[in-house]
Amino acid sequence: MIDKNSFGQAEVQDAIYANHGIFSSAFWLALDDFSIDTFNSFNVAIPTPTGPFASLPGVTISPLPATPGGPTPSLPIPVYENPTSTGIIQQIRFSFDVTFASPLITPFPVCSTADYSLTATFTTNGTAVPGANSQATVNFELA
Repeated sequence: MIDKNSFGQAEVQDAIYANHGIFSSAFWLALDDFSIDTFNSFNVAIPTPTGPFASLPGVTISPLPATPGGPTPSLPIPVYENPTSTGIIQQIRFSFDVTFASPLITPFPVCSTADYSLTATFTTNGTAVPGANSQATVNFELA
């Protein structure tokens, strides 16, 4: 799921000036059809998003801190739809920030747009979690 997947060069320059280049909670990964108990017992690995967008110079993808401006956690923090009902099937969400380096070194296109993909796969014991929603690829656009 994406909150922010299109970035203009002027917009990014403004974010660098105002917010250290951080686009907070730009996107999140959602794992459906798991209870909290099942998620924990199956030892589901939270994926690190990979692909051309994550490899762009000056772009950093990191888990959302517990509090704004706080330290970046080593693993994304799960957000449960219903944290008090650990046996109920629900969506579990993991939010990520996108940060552009200062000074801006990301190669923005001169007069058009460029798409870069990002992929993530939830696994358990090294195998993709069964189900249609265990892997997703999305495009990010630089303009």
